This record gives sequence, C-alpha cells and structure tokens, in this order.
Amino acid sequence: MSKKIILSAFVLLICITMNLSVYAKTDLPVTKDTGKWALVLSKSDIPSHQPDKFNSYKLTITNLYHEILYTSFELYRPDRNRNLEMIMLMDPVKYRIKSYETVTFINFNIANYANEMEVVINWIDKNNRKHKQNIVFTNIQY
Repeated sequence: MSKKIILSAFVLLICITMNLSVYAKTDLPVTKDTGKWALVLSKSDIPSHQPDKFNSYKLTITNLYHEILYTSFELYRPDRNRNLEMIMLMDPVKYRIKSYETVTFINFNIANYANEMEVVINWIDKNNRKHKQNIVFTNIQY
C-alpha cells in the first residue's frame, strides 16, 4: 500500500514539474543604457486601435554621446511563423541629434504574442564614420 502511495506521489510530482514553465513579464517602463544611448520603453498614453491584437508602446531615446550625431532608427519584432524579424518602423530620415537631446516615438504597436523588440540605431560621427548599435528588449508584454 505504501509503495503505491509513494509511486503515485512521485508520478504526480513529475507531471507537475514537467508542465511548469518560467516566464517573467517585465514591468514597464524599462530602461537600457549603452553608454552612448539611453532608451526607455514604456506603455503609450495612446491606446492601441486593436487592443485584442496589439499592445501600444512609447520609446524615448537620448543621445549620451558628447557630439552631434546624424542618426536613424529602426524597430523590429520577431515574426511568429518564421525565424525572421518583422520591421515595425524604419525611419529614413537622419536626425541631427545634439548631446543629451531626446527623440520620442510616442505610439507604435506590437502584436500581443511578441515578447521582444529590437531597436537598431545607426549614426554617423563627426569623422564621417558609420556606426550601428542593436538593443533588445525582452519579455515586454503588459
């Protein structure tokens, strides 16, 4: 009798632990500091046009570099059905951003199932050298 109880408890324990998965949602706003850029991802004040499908976000980017930079921005999220990334925003304009100046994207939507977003910042320094930095935000669902 006690062998059956111990065996049943063991099987139950295995079943319970096999079905557990760890997922930690990140509380917004999230701040990332790369030394050259400070990024803040937060919930937008403007609601999503389809809240059952999309979450609405706001992104603030600050130039921490001590010179004026000509900068462009791209935002990506993973595609659900393929091992690719979908572009959400590709801004062809090169912004002239002074030291400690901020650029804000006040509203963009990300599909509810997407749990990460990549920000690509391209800039040209005073010596006309091109630079690129990728910053990834993970577990961003709210």
